[in-house]
Amino acid sequence: MIPTTILDAMWKAKHALGHTDVDRAPDFKCPVCRATKVTTWQHIGDDRGFWTDDTSCVECAAKDEAERTRTMLRKRFDAAGIPPIHQIYTLRSQTQPCGRVSLPDVDYQIPAAEIVVEYKVPSWLCLAGPVGVGKTTILTALMCDLIVKDRCNRSFRWETEASLFKKADIAADKSHAARVKVMQQAAESTVLMLDDLAGNRRGLTDWQGGAIRDLIDERHRYQRPTLFTTNMISWKHLEQRYGSHIISRMIEASTGLMEIEGADLRYGDKKKE
Repeated sequence: MIPTTILDAMWKAKHALGHTDVDRAPDFKCPVCRATKVTTWQHIGDDRGFWTDDTSCVECAAKDEAERTRTMLRKRFDAAGIPPIHQIYTLRSQTQPCGRVSLPDVDYQIPAAEIVVEYKVPSWLCLAGPVGVGKTTILTALMCDLIVKDRCNRSFRWETEASLFKKADIAADKSHAARVKVMQQAAESTVLMLDDLAGNRRGLTDWQGGAIRDLIDERHRYQRPTLFTTNMISWKHLEQRYGSHIISRMIEASTGLMEIEGADLRYGDKKKE
């Protein structure tokens, strides 16, 4: 706000030059966004005042704020490890910051998506089904929405089972403690998404089995929200790989194993050719 004394001096200067309240400057366009800017009358008192265009462009200010929001969210998505290809969707019906758009309407995805939309922390979610039916896309859209709503700078982590083990193996070249730290960071994240559980059909090593057991056990004990996707379509199949110790905790913490059926969306019409 310009002090009244300065406004008064400006009015006197304009008045001395013969300017009056009828000397309104024409509206003009913002040189940046080309939106029309309207000159306004700055009232001082009595009948005194002057016309001024000394106002910021509302449209430019809104665009700048939107760009700051997009930049901030991209940084948080990247920090969580969410691949760019999965950052573009939202479970909401309207386009969100970062240009994120609603999920495509695919009939067999709708029941699972509707359940995911109703998700409440700290419960767990497990989506199961064949390759390419949209499991990862749906749950990652949920994680992105949770990040957008977060105002407490909580930690989010997106991993595949394979990438988590790979990072642990690389860290093992430094020390055993570094290897353990990789798994501990995943265990302590406020929200963890573990994609493609049991994606590697080879059996787990003793270390991998113990590490997954410790990860699930800690997240279950402290009620930390956890999201899973898997190609295995029953708890029994998962139990054969991970053991009853892990699966019983997943069953208790989750809303059940939600199965999505359908064709591989990555093929589209190409498979018909």
